[in-house]
Amino acid sequence: MSDTPPDLWQFVPLRDYQLPGLPARSAANNAWGSFKQLFRRPKADPAPFKQDKELSSLAEVRLAHLVAPIPNAALAKALELALHDWLEEKAANRACRFVISQPFCPQQQTLQSLAQHHQAPIIAAPTHHQILDNDPSWFNAWPSEAGFWVLPHLEHCYLRQAAGLNLLRQLFHRLDQGELGKGLIACDSWAWAYLQHILPLPRGQALTLQAFDAERLQRLFSQMVQPQAGRQVRFSNATTGRDIICVPSEQARPPGEELVQLAAYCRGNVALALHYWRERLRSEPDASLDTDAKDAANADQDSASSPLFEENLWVTQMLPEPNLPVGNSEEQILMLHALLLHGGLDAAMLAGVLPLSPNRSAAVLSQLYRAGLIGRQGPGWYLRPSAYASVRRLLRVQDYLVDEF
Repeated sequence: MSDTPPDLWQFVPLRDYQLPGLPARSAANNAWGSFKQLFRRPKADPAPFKQDKELSSLAEVRLAHLVAPIPNAALAKALELALHDWLEEKAANRACRFVISQPFCPQQQTLQSLAQHHQAPIIAAPTHHQILDNDPSWFNAWPSEAGFWVLPHLEHCYLRQAAGLNLLRQLFHRLDQGELGKGLIACDSWAWAYLQHILPLPRGQALTLQAFDAERLQRLFSQMVQPQAGRQVRFSNATTGRDIICVPSEQARPPGEELVQLAAYCRGNVALALHYWRERLRSEPDASLDTDAKDAANADQDSASSPLFEENLWVTQMLPEPNLPVGNSEEQILMLHALLLHGGLDAAMLAGVLPLSPNRSAAVLSQLYRAGLIGRQGPGWYLRPSAYASVRRLLRVQDYLVDEF
């Protein structure tokens, strides 16, 4: 068996997605700890290696050199590799493929890069009026000749109500009849979970980004660091003082418990893992005050004989999860579920897909926003990354439909 690690970015069939797990002992300890908390107050945690008051947040400029955005070019290249045979073939009965995107992953940018490479038109989602009117003019956006096209947001092409699925049914009928040529369709994982109950979607033709386990996270976080010449960046656990990652590394080491826990908590979702990693990074307040002076001193010394200047960064404990505000939790849960199923919605359409009056819908939106569970981008509302894990867990416990990731 080869010891060569797999490519960092891999698209695989849905059935091959491998959720990262915890070691048996850690999983049992977590379960037992949760059980004990139901009956008694847990013992106080030991004093952390670094107190929160000793640390400060990093400036955005510094964070940009430590945690970069997900590289769209690498994602597009990996997707191109996974689809290579299909892109080359001409068989009409295999005219459509799906890419299932995990929450907060940059599917729009990835699909745009691939579309530009193939000079393929990008099909915009229909407007809400076109969806509700089942307006066939939406199909005028497709190329007149049977060429390759890309639809980046299937989750924005329907509304979960009586009149909100007809246009999508018409889309898949035309695809089955071979009227639209060859297409690549991206869909958010929550919409995919819902639409599979409504439409005969070809599950076997869907790909997704392979989960990021602890080993992949270690490689990714290390690759994103851009240390200056003569500098070593060391990430350490602020609670225990243990090293997590060192760049450049003195020696190869297996990923530690911190990354194993992070991968399992995020269920392999690399975008969520990056969010938490970025939000938990801290430094000692005076650590950067004389950085320029030390860099200048290092530059004047013989790099072959002088040791590396070490920058110490600290990774704090997992951030507290936001809680549902006091009030009618059923209404709040319904709204959070609707936002996930549609990949975000504006206030008017939220009221149209929920059994709530517009005024009541606006009040619930305000409650969720003040609680830090949702945010706003333009006219649309969306679930915040920091709230995703707890909201997904809540929906599963309440027996709501959840995605597979």
